[in-house]
Amino acid sequence: MCAILMTDDAESYYNAWRSVFGESAHRLLCVWHTDRAWRKNLSKVTGDTLLKATVYKTLRCLLEMTDKDSFAVKLNEFLDAAAADNKTAHFAEYFCKEYAGRRETDTST
Repeated sequence: MCAILMTDDAESYYNAWRSVFGESAHRLLCVWHTDRAWRKNLSKVTGDTLLKATVYKTLRCLLEMTDKDSFAVKLNEFLDAAAADNKTAHFAEYFCKEYAGRRETDTST
């Protein structure tokens, strides 16, 4: 069994892997693909470039956090603040749907 598998967000790659090799113990998202998706979706922020840069920098800081408890606190702070601001609420919806529920992707059985 593969211990770690890194893929992009597309389920098709992971499903193909599972059908051939079985479950992996951990599935990680590729940072490059994740970063590209975040940058692409910054268009959902209706503020100026400074606000978009601030949102992006916050995401990158979250991405690099290693302490689970601190990460959970900071993620919730980001989501609350983003959802409360009309300029970032649409991005907050996207981020919640696509990433916030995937703090850890563990596909072990």
